[in-house]
Amino acid sequence: MARALRSSGASGTASTPTPPATNGTATRARALKRKRTGDDDHSPNPAPKRDETDSASPLTELAPSPAVKDEADDLEPSNGDEHVPNASDSPAAAGDDTASTPAAPLPRSPTPGAFVDACDQPPSADDAHKLLAVLEMFDTQSLLARHVPPAEISLRAMLKNSTHSIRSLKAAITTLAPTQPHTRARLSLEQTAQRSFCDLALGLLEEISQKQPASKDRTSIFQLSTEYKQKSEDDTKPTRYALQQTIYGTDYYTSISSDSLTPEKAATLVTGQASLTAIVPATSIPVSAMPNLGSYIRKPAPPQSLWYNQQGHTAMGITELSYGSRCSFGPTYDSSGSTITRSEVDGLVARRMKASKAFGPHLLFHPLPRPTETQK
Repeated sequence: MARALRSSGASGTASTPTPPATNGTATRARALKRKRTGDDDHSPNPAPKRDETDSASPLTELAPSPAVKDEADDLEPSNGDEHVPNASDSPAAAGDDTASTPAAPLPRSPTPGAFVDACDQPPSADDAHKLLAVLEMFDTQSLLARHVPPAEISLRAMLKNSTHSIRSLKAAITTLAPTQPHTRARLSLEQTAQRSFCDLALGLLEEISQKQPASKDRTSIFQLSTEYKQKSEDDTKPTRYALQQTIYGTDYYTSISSDSLTPEKAATLVTGQASLTAIVPATSIPVSAMPNLGSYIRKPAPPQSLWYNQQGHTAMGITELSYGSRCSFGPTYDSSGSTITRSEVDGLVARRMKASKAFGPHLLFHPLPRPTETQK
């Protein structure tokens, strides 16, 4: 009783902190946890399974982190009763039925037609006949009789039948080219002849393709306009004439006629003792004999080499030191057969230069005394 009164009187003056309410289940879980930890360290048996319905467990009281929560939301499968958005949820679809239809794709640019090149056209019968005649002259290995893969017929039959395009002819000739195991391997004589035959055929086909009429969709540097072709055909240079007369074995020519002199007027021209000669523009000398630009350039003279480079090596039994341009005499040998060194030569040259500055140049021969008048 006194203890109860004392506690009631103290409660009015000071507040005593009330301990939190404890749950017997939580205390039991903590004790079991400590016990299981101790048992796991000393016993090989697994720890008993913890009751998952324990609401007072410390793990259940902790809130999951945002990262774990987001990961759980991503892994959670969607239920069938969830609302799936569709086109009818949009406000535009509720008012207008045409908005629910899918939008039409954007119009694309029209697909260009097939590009028709000059190689897609067959050569003319005349060109094919000329090409076959040229290849027959250089076919030493019967390559024209071999069957080629694109048409499974011989190249001779393809050229005789002018329905094959130039492109197919090029492909057929390419298959006839020799194959080598290594790119840097040397070709044999037969392979070299085969390669030259294929190169000749491809070059002639390329010339034929350039003469083919181009397609309307073709753009090429070899394509010429019709106006330019007509102008080049009509703009032919007229033939010019001159009068030629031989006097005392020497030919003399008059000046070249103008463009207005036609062949009909030249035939009725009175030439007298001279004769009418057509002037054909041509070079007076062959192109190989004409001087080029390099012939007008004077080649520089070779640089003068040093004196000791121009001297030949002499075969001697003893070693000879090369002194270069520093002295004008060879090595001096004494009775013992030794040679002087470069330092001795430098000292000798220095002494001579010093003496020449002081006393003048040293004379090799003393001048003979001139006879005086008394001696005469």
